[in-house]
Amino acid sequence: MKKSVGVLLAVVMLLASTLAYGKPKAVERLGIDPVLHGIWYAHMTSQNGGKAKAINPPEAICKVGASKVTMAGGDTYKVVKVMITTGKKGETANVILFDNSAMWAVTKIPKQPYYLVQVFGNDKEIARFMVSVR
Repeated sequence: MKKSVGVLLAVVMLLASTLAYGKPKAVERLGIDPVLHGIWYAHMTSQNGGKAKAINPPEAICKVGASKVTMAGGDTYKVVKVMITTGKKGETANVILFDNSAMWAVTKIPKQPYYLVQVFGNDKEIARFMVSVR
């Protein structure tokens, strides 16, 4: 129970910080945004706030569908909730909560073919990835 309250608090805090950009309205979706469906390739990563590391050639890290994500290692995460909002510069953010209490915030990087993926666990950001979707 304590863990689910912490995750819910993290979702609310992340949505509040996202909403502060331009006072957009958050919308709940039934699944992950279709523009994110496909195989994600990591181009850059940063663990625990550390220095960013380029990945060359880019590595396939997961396959994303509407209701689940299958990692390259075979683990599957089921989507519990998706909230979508838009920042003041028009960037779209998807906040995705999974059945294992993990949370991802996925934001389109303006004028780039990449998305910033922030991975949260235990109420803190644990990793960032810059990915492309194919």
